Amino acid sequence: MSPRALLIDGFDFFFYSKEEDRMHIHVEKGECDAKFWIEPSVELVYNHGFTSKEIKLITQI
Repeated sequence: MSPRALLIDGFDFFFYSKEEDRMHIHVEKGECDAKFWIEPSVELVYNHGFTSKEIKLITQI
């Protein structure tokens, strides 16, 4: 895993360096993980295990 960008309520937000040109962030908590585009707007790319309530919270963060 790459260095942590943010840790809130157990949600670990981080970037992989030079993974892709389009700006995005990964989120993990326990066995769950997700990826979000963050430009031009926040958009869920994939979700493995987070509930819809958790995805909504992550998106708001």
